Amino acid sequence: MEEILYTVKETAKLLKVNPNYVYDLIKKEMLPALKLGSFKIRRTSLLNFVKENEGKDMTDLNNIKELKVGESNEKNKKKQTIWTYRKSNSKNNSMGNVSIFSISSKFVYIR
Repeated sequence: MEEILYTVKETAKLLKVNPNYVYDLIKKEMLPALKLGSFKIRRTSLLNFVKENEGKDMTDLNNIKELKVGESNEKNKKKQTIWTYRKSNSKNNSMGNVSIFSISSKFVYIR
């Protein structure tokens, strides 16, 4: 039998958010809930919430915005780390044969 009621913790897991975020959604009356000892969210309420809010940036519940395709946000840009690899075969090297990994011009020597 399919569950029709979810706890806050189960709802948070399904939405991949922190349980406190779910409590905030309930408190702001954005996600309907009922209290049976503790808060419960109906499956249909959860599905409706996701459908109604698709395409929105809900990071800040006090300032919900529409998502824009191709929007560039400095905070959301991921830093890209480029790793380069070279192997030293020099027998005169005081460290012997080592693998050298370079990260932004800083070298880490690994024996």
